[in-house]
Amino acid sequence: MLQQNQLLRTNALGSYSDLLYGIAKDPAMLIFLNNNSNRKGNPNENLARELMELFSLGVGNYSEADIKEAARALTGRSTTREGKYEYRERLHDDGEKTVLGVKGKLDGDGLVKVILQQDACPRYIARKLITYFEGVEPTRRASSSTRPSCARTTSRSSRSCASSSSIPRSTATRSSARASRARSSSWSAPRAAWGRRCRRSSSALAQRCSDSACSRRRA
Repeated sequence: MLQQNQLLRTNALGSYSDLLYGIAKDPAMLIFLNNNSNRKGNPNENLARELMELFSLGVGNYSEADIKEAARALTGRSTTREGKYEYRERLHDDGEKTVLGVKGKLDGDGLVKVILQQDACPRYIARKLITYFEGVEPTRRASSSTRPSCARTTSRSSRSCASSSSIPRSTATRSSARASRARSSSWSAPRAAWGRRCRRSSSALAQRCSDSACSRRRA
């Protein structure tokens, strides 16, 4: 646990890719998620599932088939009696695998590389950070085709559009104010303060992850 704590503290404000590579072979994580029993011919899916669902992509961005293949890629990753990381080559499944559309003889590092190349990865991590510091999940930006037509007009047209709405302006204003107060009261002061500071940092992290994925693709 001390090693894991040091890993998280060392990489918390650094490279997300380094953190993901590290957590996928962290001894405490391997023991907790039973990867010591993950071996060729009898794969254990615990680490593969948590790696995708909680640490990188989020639900809906992978399939059950991806989990099964990812578990094969993580076979052989184990620990010593002293709690150190140990790779047991004879227990590793070196056969061909297909994970997230990528086919090859993937091992653990190869799996992490494929995950980092997914567009869903930086979006998921940035969303988790914003949700934690803001207290609420960010809304998805509507595409231009789904926005109301009045949202793309001049201020004069916007006023006309608003006045022609079926909802009275006073009612809409009161509803908006109540919703705003409800959101404000539900956020704790520390998180709100941190949220204002870290919104730009989250966007920068997403861009950094995206740049890292692009550089790995070129490599």
